[in-house]
Amino acid sequence: AEKQRYCVNMVYAAPAKRGFVEIIDEIVPLYNIKTEIKVDEDIKRVYDPISGKDLPFTLSNGICTFTVDELNCHKTVVLEY
Repeated sequence: AEKQRYCVNMVYAAPAKRGFVEIIDEIVPLYNIKTEIKVDEDIKRVYDPISGKDLPFTLSNGICTFTVDELNCHKTVVLEY
């Protein structure tokens, strides 16, 4: 709230069971992930904090919708209000 933003952390990895443990043997990227976040604030900007690239978004009835082009294990997206 202090910085007037939300940080959305997305994580994906498919563990494989090997004996008594689960390991992440291979990371498979996901593409074009439509994401919807319910917010109370008027979102002004959605972007990738690493690249600085803005992501197109819509805000309707308190739902911020955007698409993440690639999720390769971890991705953070910032929603500024």
